[in-house]
Formats: sequence, C-alpha cells, structure tokens
Amino acid sequence: SLDLTYNSIGAAGAASVCSALERNSVLTCLDLSYNSIGDAGAASVGSALERNSVLTCLDLSYNSIGDAGAASVGSALERNSVLTSLNLHRNSIGAAGVASVCSALERNSVLTSLDLSWNIIGAAGAASVCSALEHNSVLTSLDLRRNDISDSARIPINALLKRNQTRPVRRLALLSLMDED
Repeated sequence: SLDLTYNSIGAAGAASVCSALERNSVLTCLDLSYNSIGDAGAASVGSALERNSVLTCLDLSYNSIGDAGAASVGSALERNSVLTSLNLHRNSIGAAGVASVCSALERNSVLTSLDLSWNIIGAAGAASVCSALEHNSVLTSLDLRRNDISDSARIPINALLKRNQTRPVRRLALLSLMDED
C-alpha cells in the first residue's frame, strides 16, 4: 500500500508514479487523493492501469479530474482485470465522463466498488449508470451521493435494481432519494 495523499504531485508527479506503476508487481493499493492531478494525471493513471496486473484499489478523490480524465480511466477499466475498488469522489466529472466509466463497467468483470459521489453527473449520467447496471453483475458498492440527480432520474435506477434482485448490488448510497452529506 502506498499513500501519497496531500503531496501536491500534480500531473507531472502522477506521470512519474504511474511510470513506476506500469512495472509494479507488488503494490496492490494506491492513494493519490488530494494531489490536483487533473485530466493529464488521470490520463497517466489510465495508461498505467492498462498495463498493471496487481493494483486492486485506487483512490483518485479530490483531484480536479474532469470528463477527459474520467474517459482515460474508463478506457483503462475496459482492459484492466484486477482493480476492484475505484474512488473518484469529489472531482469534476460530468455526464460525459461518467458515461465513459459506465461504458467500461458494462464489460468490466472485477470492479466491485465505485465511488462517484460529489461530482456533477446529473440525469444524463444517471442514465449511463442505469445502462451499466443492466450489464454489470459484480459491482457491490456504488456511491452516487451529491451528483445533482433529480428524484425522477433516480427512479429508473431503483426500478432496475428491483428488477435485478438477484444481482449483488448491496449498497447504492444515492438511492435513498435523499442527498445526505
């Protein structure tokens, strides 16, 4: 486990860490939260995730990652076969970024925990989540709190989860229809 929280590494530091991560055969958990890596740093992370075969948990929270960075990470999730936990809490990910991540979830068979809370995915992002949940059977923890998702956009997610009661989605923090802190 490597915790680089609050080190202000930025995109350049993320690129350096990810260069090493591509060759890593031991590190299973990496925390890069609060480092302002942005979309460029997330692109480096995505590249590393495509090549890394041991990292199981990754925290990218509080990093000013937008749609382009989320797309890089999402693209990597399509090919990554070991990452089980991804935290993208408190970034600037909108509907387009979450669509990329959710598109990958339709094919990813290992990610069990995803935190997208405190982003800006809105109703369009909620629709992408619905599509991903229709195809993904391994996700067991999904946090969507504080994403500017209306009650009417939450209803299809609830309906989908009721239809798929045999699916192992046990925790969906948003669907209480209350946006709590």
